[in-house]
Amino acid sequence: MKTRSAARAALFATALAIVTLVSFSACETTPTHMVQGEPHQWYYGETFDIRLRFLDENLLRERYGRRDNTFIAPAGLGGERFLPFDLDIFTDADQAVSIRLSEIELAMGGRTYSPQNRFHFGLFWERQDRSAGTRGSDARLRQQEIQRVLLDNQITVREVSSHQAMVLFKGRFPRYGPARITVPVRDREGRELERAEFEFEF
Repeated sequence: MKTRSAARAALFATALAIVTLVSFSACETTPTHMVQGEPHQWYYGETFDIRLRFLDENLLRERYGRRDNTFIAPAGLGGERFLPFDLDIFTDADQAVSIRLSEIELAMGGRTYSPQNRFHFGLFWERQDRSAGTRGSDARLRQQEIQRVLLDNQITVREVSSHQAMVLFKGRFPRYGPARITVPVRDREGRELERAEFEFEF
């Protein structure tokens, strides 16, 4: 009888551990979007080219770690998600061009969204890490990663050169539907040259 009771207890403990593990894995992050078709698009301008690539969860985990990933929305944000993109700009003429982060726009589901800047995204994660009791060294590494990866508030790409950074949107996006991203590009004096537009289907 004792052997049977012990076996049942062991079986119950194993089942409980599996359920707990599955629940933890499911709640660790918020499900990400999946893009339909090609994950990257090109815009060919008069003096520059821009490539915008959607970064799915697999690629983000490959680049930035499988657990506690800075660029995948954690659970418990009330339906908010992250939409991250690699932005590459190339110039092939004797003219510098600039991009202002505050002018980039995502239109989706009848609403418009602005990308996260380094300061506000860093502040968001500072609060998350404090609430989760993240080790100080890990929190500092995350802040350094944000500074290194996200697009600065304004970049200037010099003549015949290139620049790459991440543009990340945060919000309550529809799970499915079209998304249009607009990237105004200016010259050295601040005059708008062109507006690069990209269409993605989720």
